[in-house]
Amino acid sequence: MLLPICAGQLKLGILRGGRAAKKPWGQERRASSYLPSGQSRSSAKALSKTKAMIPVPCFDKVTCSWLDLKAEGYVVHGFLVFLTGDRYFPEYIASDGLSDLNVWSGRNCAIYTIHSPADTWVTFARVANNVWWRRIGKTLNEDIATEEAIAKYGETEVVVVGSETRRLKDAFEPIVNRYLHDAEMGKVMEHFELPPASQPCLIMFKELLGDDAWYKDLRPLVNVPQEELREALKNWFAGEEFAGLTHNGHE
Repeated sequence: MLLPICAGQLKLGILRGGRAAKKPWGQERRASSYLPSGQSRSSAKALSKTKAMIPVPCFDKVTCSWLDLKAEGYVVHGFLVFLTGDRYFPEYIASDGLSDLNVWSGRNCAIYTIHSPADTWVTFARVANNVWWRRIGKTLNEDIATEEAIAKYGETEVVVVGSETRRLKDAFEPIVNRYLHDAEMGKVMEHFELPPASQPCLIMFKELLGDDAWYKDLRPLVNVPQEELREALKNWFAGEEFAGLTHNGHE
């Protein structure tokens, strides 16, 4: 049975509603075997939804777009939280992470993280009409004339900040540097009433302002090589805990 927030020595219980803390999801294990294996299945209803890995420039983008995101019909939502010093989470997300999590999260779950996606991700999301493009990316630049100008002249160096030359496209894209990134991740943890050193973690929830939220401690995976980090996350998304959330939630 999947139980609410509490992992290892971090005893939090359900985040809101004043209910008592429950048992942890499971014991911490060596990184290579940390996350359980298993198999999940998608419901027929879920086939109408697109898979959803949703990078956002700030936490407010999720709160402001919540009604639209909720309308997509996902059974559960999650936030992947990590700081730029949590090796090798930033490197993994910047390389294979967005694509991996977009596949592993399936059609019943939307996963958010603070990240500025690469041009290749934006192109994929637009062509695939991914939920990120429909609900987040498209709204970042709705001016067609501006979009066409950026497509044509985006690589032109037009802005100088100090000794740094910027491209035209950079002036219209949300740039998340390491300080902004960590500050926004801090907002996520504050929203879910988590201690500030509880990252990296996965926070799973059904309602952004609801009582039910679950915490998955990923701290044992800090400094784990990217290949092993990838395998651990893959195993968890294929496992019973995630399947329990995406099917019927907790019992």
